[in-house]
Amino acid sequence: MRPVLEKGAIMQNVIFEEAVCFGEKRGFYFIVTREFMESYGLFYPEAKHGELYIECSADEQPDDISVAMSPTKEIDGCMTDYDWRNIEMDRSVTEAILRLAA
Repeated sequence: MRPVLEKGAIMQNVIFEEAVCFGEKRGFYFIVTREFMESYGLFYPEAKHGELYIECSADEQPDDISVAMSPTKEIDGCMTDYDWRNIEMDRSVTEAILRLAA
């Protein structure tokens, strides 16, 4: 298990930002720490933080969840997500993060 994901650490490293709905899909955006990104092998020392996106069907079927992450930095005065990567995340971690959006 990644150290940043041990008991209680998700709430310290992940902040719910917003939810979006489109058709049969739902998407959830979260702000994550650089430490959280690094626990998934994404190393961006220039990033202020990261953005996590979880997309699932309205009924949250296990085979229908995708997860992506991007570093975020200031570009021309705006905070910008600039290098989205699909990542593999354990279902239990995804569920714990989605509970933050409830």
